[in-house]
Amino acid sequence: TLRKGKGDDTKPKPAQKVTILLEERLEDGTVVVEKREVSFTINEGEALPAVDMTVCLMCLDEVALVESDARFAYAEPGLPPTIPPNSRMQFEIELLKVEPAETAFDQTVEEFTIKLEKRRQEGNSLFKHGNYQRAVIIYQKIISRLESVGLTKGFSDEKEKQLVVPLKISSLNNFAAACLHVEMYKEAVESCDKVVAMDPDNSKAHFRKAKALASLGQLEESIVSFQQAQRLEPKDTVTN
Repeated sequence: TLRKGKGDDTKPKPAQKVTILLEERLEDGTVVVEKREVSFTINEGEALPAVDMTVCLMCLDEVALVESDARFAYAEPGLPPTIPPNSRMQFEIELLKVEPAETAFDQTVEEFTIKLEKRRQEGNSLFKHGNYQRAVIIYQKIISRLESVGLTKGFSDEKEKQLVVPLKISSLNNFAAACLHVEMYKEAVESCDKVVAMDPDNSKAHFRKAKALASLGQLEESIVSFQQAQRLEPKDTVTN
């Protein structure tokens, strides 16, 4: 702690939005990201794990310096050319503001799904850059939010179905793809099963389930899923 804050009762809680002043440095103290304001929701995968976990322990107006292993920062890929792969990092953090948690019921269905779709795209970007573990966390949070408010069960109108179901299917498929890269094969199978329950002809879900089952040594079941994927998309030569 570089400066004490206002007291334990000002510590942020999960799902609350915080605003911090953040400076990022390499292990040797070289500044790689200048000090700037950053806002994010606690425990939603919106910030680097080291930053998220540290802010949870901070009081309002506190300033802290935390050193982090690569796995809680930019992980194996890093952020070239600024941050090399597997870099240990230093984060100087000042907690500026804590806001009440926002629930799904404070938003319209459109606002709710637009926000989660934006998060899904952030997960996709992490996936494309090889940061599979952080992508997994983001997809998990999106799926949890969709399921926690009951929007995926007993829709009140057709509009909600049109907005929420496609987002859930996409997020579950993305989650399964990321799980395959971090050897979470059982979770990948479960995710694919949820997709198929909503969309039986989803070829990506069948193909990813086949890959996960093969990795689990369940070869006969894997062949069945692969054949189903091929039946649905016979022209596909590559599915990831």
